[in-house]
Amino acid sequence: MTAPPLVIASSALPQVSQSELIAECRKLLHNDGDWLFLTSSTEFLAFQLNTHNLPISATEALFQEIFHPILPHISFQHVEPTLGFVQRPDQKIPVDAYTTIVKYRITPGKRAQVVDDCRDLFAFAEKEELDVYSLAIMNNVNNDDEFVILERYEDENAERRHMESERLVACLEKIKDFIAERDSRNYTILDV
Repeated sequence: MTAPPLVIASSALPQVSQSELIAECRKLLHNDGDWLFLTSSTEFLAFQLNTHNLPISATEALFQEIFHPILPHISFQHVEPTLGFVQRPDQKIPVDAYTTIVKYRITPGKRAQVVDDCRDLFAFAEKEELDVYSLAIMNNVNNDDEFVILERYEDENAERRHMESERLVACLEKIKDFIAERDSRNYTILDV
């Protein structure tokens, strides 16, 4: 039996104090394992990181039960790890890691080719770019042409070095014609 897909929950950033938001995040962690909680100036995002056995419906119901008082409009996306690494073994990622979530929509039928074209880049980053803490492609299970990339870096300069590296430039050259839409946003990790 395979584990259910992971859940990404998003909502407009609530009008509550950060301590109130963190208290709700802790309730979820207590009941459902490993999550990454992120905020931008306008959005709250909860990224489920653990493998788990709860059905998606149970995870979503638990999330809504905990967060509904402060997040009345929650949207969910279901993803499966496809390529890359969320965290190296025994690595502790600091809460001030520079975090970017990139959402891609690619031309129909090109997902496998895009993932294959990214393999070398992601393997190199995991082995050699130690200031890149996470670089993971998560496939949207409801739409093969959409995926999410979780990127965490030591700082903004580490992201810039990665983005300007020869390997990334070469990778983007291979896949650029297959990218139909791209949205990249920086987030702050909530210290939960």
